[in-house]
Amino acid sequence: MSNRPEKDAPADDFLAALTSLCGQLLYPSESDEPCTGFVWPASAGSAGQKMVAGQHAPKSPMVGQTMEAFFQPLAQSDQAEQWEALRAFLLQRLRQPQVWRVGKRRISVYLIGQLADGRWAGVQTVSIET
Repeated sequence: MSNRPEKDAPADDFLAALTSLCGQLLYPSESDEPCTGFVWPASAGSAGQKMVAGQHAPKSPMVGQTMEAFFQPLAQSDQAEQWEALRAFLLQRLRQPQVWRVGKRRISVYLIGQLADGRWAGVQTVSIET
């Protein structure tokens, strides 16, 4: 029997499934980068943008992007099927899914939304753009 509260189970299941989907998935840019899943605590009144901004230095450049715009070029990649599986999973499991890009040349990319229990979750990767 686990010592964790029951409310952790959905987030743990989500993260386990997400870790499996990310597997060997690499985000193609000037340097192919791995994807990692995350689950952050719920924060009353916070938006995804605020949650992502809190992970970086103040005034870091931050740009939103649609999920469609993020995934569209990946449909032509060598890992297109894996990217599509990840996209479908995120759209099914996250409320208000969104994409945020933070930084300039080494851009942290977050696909983030809320789980049913209010926690923020998603995938983070890096895009190198010089």
